[in-house]
Amino acid sequence: MVVYSRGESYIQKITIRDENNNLYDPDNVTWTIVNPKGTAVVEDSAMTKVSTGVYKASYDIPSDAPYGEYKVTIKMVITDSSTTIKEDEFFVLPIRLEEVKQVSGIVDENSISDRDFSQLLWHAYQIALKEAFIKHYDEEPKGNPDTGVWLDGSNKTFQVRHPPIADVNGDGTVDGDDLVGIYVDEDYNVHTLVCDVVNAREGIITLEQSDGSAIPNTAKKVRVDYYQQPDRWDEDIFHKAVIYLASHLAQMRLKEPSKITIADLTSNRTLLEERQTEFLDMYKRLMRRLSGGVFGVT
Repeated sequence: MVVYSRGESYIQKITIRDENNNLYDPDNVTWTIVNPKGTAVVEDSAMTKVSTGVYKASYDIPSDAPYGEYKVTIKMVITDSSTTIKEDEFFVLPIRLEEVKQVSGIVDENSISDRDFSQLLWHAYQIALKEAFIKHYDEEPKGNPDTGVWLDGSNKTFQVRHPPIADVNGDGTVDGDDLVGIYVDEDYNVHTLVCDVVNAREGIITLEQSDGSAIPNTAKKVRVDYYQQPDRWDEDIFHKAVIYLASHLAQMRLKEPSKITIADLTSNRTLLEERQTEFLDMYKRLMRRLSGGVFGVT
């Protein structure tokens, strides 16, 4: 399995052989997992030896784990000789890969591997997020909603003009990674701000300089970029839309001559001819139900 849900366990198993293809034990075998936010959730942890040359480890995915791509690094060390590194990845998403396979009708891993299919699902998820939400660029936020203070050299709390703030990076949490803030000083130099979200629904945010201090009252301007969640937002409809877009991308993947095999042509020709743009059309219809927009993914 390559796509996991929150609360499941990711299991990694590795078989190590020497140059003669014999099972072999290095001096030490460790693994590291880095989550989508760049945080190591497992760091240089020893893998368990099952038998000669066979090692195993598991990671219990938290119930609040960020959605996205997790990078796995396995390090096999022979002391004073060599270090071998193997890299892998898996995804934590609110959508099951099996759902996409069922809708697309492409269930044979010889046509598209689970790893490639997972990448398509993740790609579809990211595309759909950007298309479903409404972008606000270079907007001047309002002042502190409790005090009315704008810039006084100590205020750090502001409010965007078009709440609610959307989870545009799709990690399952609306936080400072979902917006960008800058201020322009009296000499017209641009400074990037550290952002955080206090209340996504009400659009309340904090903005501060990299050293933790407030924006100076001499700032010429303060601006934020963020995405707004539309009024008609429905998580279930959005997930269905992603499934249809991923199915469309998988269909396009099978149409690429350089990546098609004779087996693909035999097993999927009728499927491709009959469905054509069916998946993309359904994706667009579902997205219109969310925001009323017109989308043109091809």
